[in-house]
Amino acid sequence: MTTAEPLVSVICLCYNHEKFVREAVLSVLKQTYTSVEILVVNDASSDGSQQIIEKLQLEYPQIKIIHNKQNLGITASFNKAFAVSKGKYILDFATDDVLLPNAIAILVAEAQKHDAAVVYANSERISESGAHLGYFFAVDENKRSLQKIPRGLIYEAIVNSGEIVNPVALLVSRKIHVELGGYNDSLAYEDLDFWLRASREYPFFYIDQTLSLKRYLENSLGYAYKEKSVLGRRINASTFKSLWMAFTELNQSKTEHRALLKRVHYEMGVVFRNRNLRLWIPYVFFKIAIHLKILISR
Repeated sequence: MTTAEPLVSVICLCYNHEKFVREAVLSVLKQTYTSVEILVVNDASSDGSQQIIEKLQLEYPQIKIIHNKQNLGITASFNKAFAVSKGKYILDFATDDVLLPNAIAILVAEAQKHDAAVVYANSERISESGAHLGYFFAVDENKRSLQKIPRGLIYEAIVNSGEIVNPVALLVSRKIHVELGGYNDSLAYEDLDFWLRASREYPFFYIDQTLSLKRYLENSLGYAYKEKSVLGRRINASTFKSLWMAFTELNQSKTEHRALLKRVHYEMGVVFRNRNLRLWIPYVFFKIAIHLKILISR
């Protein structure tokens, strides 16, 4: 550890990841960047995750463990760990994913070079068994992103698309979490709400490299989002709340309202396919409200 390296707190969130948690935490321990604080939150797992995490701590005493007595969910678990973390930068890390060895070193260097508040990169998508599935952002033969990923103040791009920011290996300046009050723990997931609030004021920077492995499981949030299930409906409801917050508190122009309208159309299709009539009807009124706002906006 050198004095020139700012501390990075990696908050590892584990819920029933007994098959993957050891590989995930070891990928943090084996980073080439050495100024790292590791906090592992066991969110009341019902499998063997706790035993695996405790064994890891015996091997690597620097690991800090938080055991939730009851399942709190992603947002509340993260906020709990953040409250005791010390890093200048924070990395929210799911313990079914994997960081490549140089990930944190590259993220910190780019954050400092570009004075960016949020820095992220591409991920290789893998299956439960670790088989290659593709990339979060499609790549060419040189593994460079085929699409142009926006940088800077990208609020409108986030309103417009749910897949413009990769949540794996995403480094955030601590000051943003402090100023925004962390994650909204009333939501089923953290990403969209936090990105919307952060991108309104702070620059995001995309690094066109693959720095992590993102694992896709049948019970993951990404799959549940489009499925007819209790979890899927909770995720859909959280998306609605996040977009409504953007409409009522963050949007500032007709262009942003139009971007939001496009996003609402997409989300209406998702909840309709999920047969979630109780949410589809509010989306209809949401759509009407946006149309009216566009009509009266300059």
